[in-house]
Amino acid sequence: MSLTFAIRASPWRCTNTPRLARALSTTPDKEHLSPSSNKPSSAPVPHLKVIHSTSGEYTSSLLATRRFQPGQVIASFADTLSLAPTKRYSTVQVSKHAHIELNSDLVYMNHSCDPAAVVDVEFNVVAAAKEIAPGEPVTFFYPSTEWEMDQPFQCWCGSPKFSIFGGGVGIVYISLILILSFVVQCLMVVQGAKGMHKTQLDQFAVSKHILELAAERDSTNPKKASEAIALKA
Repeated sequence: MSLTFAIRASPWRCTNTPRLARALSTTPDKEHLSPSSNKPSSAPVPHLKVIHSTSGEYTSSLLATRRFQPGQVIASFADTLSLAPTKRYSTVQVSKHAHIELNSDLVYMNHSCDPAAVVDVEFNVVAAAKEIAPGEPVTFFYPSTEWEMDQPFQCWCGSPKFSIFGGGVGIVYISLILILSFVVQCLMVVQGAKGMHKTQLDQFAVSKHILELAAERDSTNPKKASEAIALKA
């Protein structure tokens, strides 16, 4: 069964600051936000540190400076977000049509096919998906929020998590061609959720709008939907 953020009560444990607890109590309608230009482009975030790489553009990373337990809120972006007039490399998709700028160091979170964190666009928080030790990178699965990436890129995270075997359930029979096509260590090319089978999406915590867009796609493309069902045990 897919994990989804489409819930009314926050699933996250807020043990960081009272401000984060207050952020969890409000869920603004991002579809009606006004674009803002007075937000800081990259405000610092407590307990996180940006490491800037000199090897090239888009190679910086965001590291934890304290330990976070699974389900614990790492940071809120409720106070810094602004509606983006258009999708770009730094935005996060928060609904079928709306994108936001985080306007904080959270923009340096890298992608991973075995992410350390989840970005909850309903409650405007980043929460730990597993234990994160000081010095470890805070990453999230980009297709969990992005239907189509503004700038697709190659992923070399090497995670063994990404496969057709959703939820650890095996498949009785499948051709060698399908195995070679789908059982891979990671996405290799991150383009967004649009190009992923629902069976593949089921392995991750994805946002409500991603599930809705996938359902719409499959309802208008029976062949793709039947392929996804055939791959699922």
